[in-house]
Amino acid sequence: MSSEDQGYYTKSVCQRICYTWTLKLNAITDLRSKHVSRHFPDYMESIAQFYLEAVWEGDYTYGNINISLRTVCKSDCTNKTKYVNINILNHEKKKSELLKLSDDWKMNMGSIAKYTPNGYFPNTLTIICEIFVISPVDKIMPIEVPKCKLFEDLAALFDTKKNSDVTIVTRDQHEIPAHKAILTARSDVFAAMFKHPMEENRRNSVTINDFDHDVLTEMLRFIYTGEAPNLADMVENLLAAAEKYGLDRLKAMCLKYLSDTLSIETAAITLKLADLYNVKDLQLNSVQFIRNHAASVANTANWQNLITTDKYLILNAFCEPTILLQLNDGSKNET
Repeated sequence: MSSEDQGYYTKSVCQRICYTWTLKLNAITDLRSKHVSRHFPDYMESIAQFYLEAVWEGDYTYGNINISLRTVCKSDCTNKTKYVNINILNHEKKKSELLKLSDDWKMNMGSIAKYTPNGYFPNTLTIICEIFVISPVDKIMPIEVPKCKLFEDLAALFDTKKNSDVTIVTRDQHEIPAHKAILTARSDVFAAMFKHPMEENRRNSVTINDFDHDVLTEMLRFIYTGEAPNLADMVENLLAAAEKYGLDRLKAMCLKYLSDTLSIETAAITLKLADLYNVKDLQLNSVQFIRNHAASVANTANWQNLITTDKYLILNAFCEPTILLQLNDGSKNET
């Protein structure tokens, strides 16, 4: 438990004390006498010790049983006692009253509860007292934990090329310095390459003839930071790079972008990519979109090119049993 205060906070200990006191009252004279409980709690580790007083206030026909909570020792425990619950049980009437102590209560203000018999004097009263004593322990200066800068640090490492130990040579003969440890941690393909005594590992140089500088730079940026800010500009090539180097999240990011941006112009290309990488959900989305916009898609150059180069792909996609079943189920649900 703590509370902030001008740059530091106070660490406190909260002690819960419970005590049950049973009053046996044989006559009204017993009510008019002062009744005092034993001291509680018994154990020495307690922050404070208390006792209860019960006194009748009033005449012989009407009055209150005034219940007070007192401390045994003269200490500052009155300032530490924050909450007191009093539960009074009248066994004859099965009545229970729960009272909460106000925050500004002090021990010397006397009673904390009153019980009014209303003309019926009980033989037995059970008073259940629950006290919460809060004691400050230390004032502690907070320790500031800086924000994690892993993303920024790895991005800076990629941009500055500091302490790089391997060079990536692109198809267009650009060189990109990198770090074997980062590539190994993020790609099983690179990890296997640097584990075995391959030529790339010996020369600390990896030639990648499949992709140009901009695509490999974006792929490496993803490896270092988990982000690909230029994905939209090179999604097809980046998808191929992600597939080759086992970057599943980057691949999923590319596929999601293709699905989210399906259009008249891109439908044919997206269908081809879905088939190439065997992504059934994207293939289903593409076929559904093409069926819904058949006339418009058929007039695009991408569709005409697909008919020329991959007519079997179109045949298989639109006749594939699983896709047809899902398309038919979707049509039934719409109607």
